[in-house]
Amino acid sequence: STLFYCSLFALRIPYCEHILDNFKNNWALFILLVKKNTVFTHLVVDNFHKEARCIMVTGKGFGHKATKLFLKKLYYGLKLPVLAIVDCNPSGLHIFFYYKYGSVRKSFDSRDLATPNIKWLGLRLSDIEKYEVHP
Repeated sequence: STLFYCSLFALRIPYCEHILDNFKNNWALFILLVKKNTVFTHLVVDNFHKEARCIMVTGKGFGHKATKLFLKKLYYGLKLPVLAIVDCNPSGLHIFFYYKYGSVRKSFDSRDLATPNIKWLGLRLSDIEKYEVHP
């Protein structure tokens, strides 16, 4: 598998239709959106993307318009499920819904940038009691 460190260079994603060609023959089973860059970095160092056979994307919190568009292009171009790792708090859920439904402030382009089939991956508050998780 290949790592693309997109922070080292800039691509105008809307005009780079060929970007999906880098992933077409990928062995990935899903796309993983990771909210926090520190968590993303740890997962990369631990080679999680290889073990889990996934494509990992981070927006370092609220992703830019290009990150949302890139995620949507990956989803529709590769037909892979998208899972999101976000915190179980209002901020984390706000970011999750930002990717899923788009921004209220930018509702005019939310439909074009949203990934509506994204699934939340993580513990819910109800799971703490159910599975007897102790902090």
